[in-house]
Amino acid sequence: MNPRTAAVLFVIAAALGAFVYFYEIRGAEQRKEAEQVAKQLFSGVKAEQVHEIVLETTDGKSARLIRQEGHWVLVEPLAFPADETKSDGLASSLAQLSSEKVIEAAQAPEVYGLGDGARRIYFKTQDAAYEVWIGDKTPVGASSYAKTGDSDAIYTIESYKATSLTASLDDLREKRPLRFDHGSVQEIVVSWPEGRVRLREHAGEWVLAEPIDDRGDSHTVNELLSTLSFLRADAFMDEPPADSEVGLDKPYFTVELQLKPSSGEEGGGRRLALTVGGSVLGGDFRALRGQESSLYKVSVQKLADLPRRIVDYRYKTLAAFSGSDVKSFEMTFQPQQSSAEEPPKVRGEQREGEWVTSPERMKAGAAARLVTELSDLRAADIAADAMGEKELAAIGLSPPAVVLRVYGAQPETGAAPLFAEIHLGNVDAGGIYARASDQERVYRLESGAAEYLPVSFEAFQELFVEKEGEAGPVLEPLVEPPAPARELFPADGVDAAPSNSNSAE
Repeated sequence: MNPRTAAVLFVIAAALGAFVYFYEIRGAEQRKEAEQVAKQLFSGVKAEQVHEIVLETTDGKSARLIRQEGHWVLVEPLAFPADETKSDGLASSLAQLSSEKVIEAAQAPEVYGLGDGARRIYFKTQDAAYEVWIGDKTPVGASSYAKTGDSDAIYTIESYKATSLTASLDDLREKRPLRFDHGSVQEIVVSWPEGRVRLREHAGEWVLAEPIDDRGDSHTVNELLSTLSFLRADAFMDEPPADSEVGLDKPYFTVELQLKPSSGEEGGGRRLALTVGGSVLGGDFRALRGQESSLYKVSVQKLADLPRRIVDYRYKTLAAFSGSDVKSFEMTFQPQQSSAEEPPKVRGEQREGEWVTSPERMKAGAAARLVTELSDLRAADIAADAMGEKELAAIGLSPPAVVLRVYGAQPETGAAPLFAEIHLGNVDAGGIYARASDQERVYRLESGAAEYLPVSFEAFQELFVEKEGEAGPVLEPLVEPPAPARELFPADGVDAAPSNSNSAE
């Protein structure tokens, strides 16, 4: 083939390709878009242009919503913040409302349920006002009849679109008693009948300022703020009774939030308050006073986990590290018979993604869970801020019943980094006594922690060791410890191991 012929064929192929793309592919998309636009009942209207909506609610109220400074508010039948998601959804449904077809040779509107009994929704943009009527469902298919206020044409629209334009009055109302951004809170005051705490944010951490100076429990504070920000009312009390009738005179729980000043705001930021009534109302609700004059009714189940002990807000973390960085661990158990016996030890090491232990082989998944739980080990309670040796001995912490050490990767020279060293003591009805090697404080772990933390050598053999017939990886003995050995149980019964400066406090 000569070059001229090849060039001509190339031009023809390119032209055909362009034709297919611009007409068949791009053109088809444009034609489909044009068809959709042609079916829209309110052509050219965009959801963000809608600034007022009037509709009758499913509970027979005439409701009016307006958009002010980017936020929706309910102005009739009462003044109340509107639910932004529901209001935006209504605006979007109205702007995008489209017909399936136009009824040819239509009869009187009443035949289609589009007479005086039709549902009517009014809405406005800055430039115009609109109206849509929703009538009966069609005899066949999942459609409903509709018409616009400025036309006699009868349309059918998909019924789910008609349903999206319905709402009860409560659906339209903002259900959050407190509305704030989690990261904007700089101070919290919480009170309940038996106590009160004040916390402040400092450098990304929470500090307990009252009734004692202490490091705060960020986990508890963050959970509290999350609970408050996601709290939703189940119902409303627009004509509130006396505080004594709903227990607001003797609150179950009160919280005040001091917010950081927003950009351009002079002075301090806003201060928000929420009061939870002390009485349980019919249907297992409590009354809440939030940011509005109306009261909120919230199920007691949603409020059951609000922290109401001072210790809940105190720092209770024994260990915090990245579990994926752990390469080995060591468990040393206090002998039960005589302190002269060699303390039983179990070592674990990660090999090609599998945990292997020696001399005892642990059940599948037990070693991995042990490391995972230790990586964010938090106590349920504080037994004491400090104890003497006799007191520690009485609760099995001097010497400790179990010592758990967790290590990172072994460097070419020197010892493997020690991520955490946890001492476990006696178990009683209150839980498991525990300490971190770098803290004076004595904690109590929940009793359930014994499911993943061995509290004695006997418990380890009974609950954690793989039994005959249970599957597990083939192991080679771990000859060398992951780090230089240290005397755990010296003659005087006191752990001589140095404090771990690397553990997170």
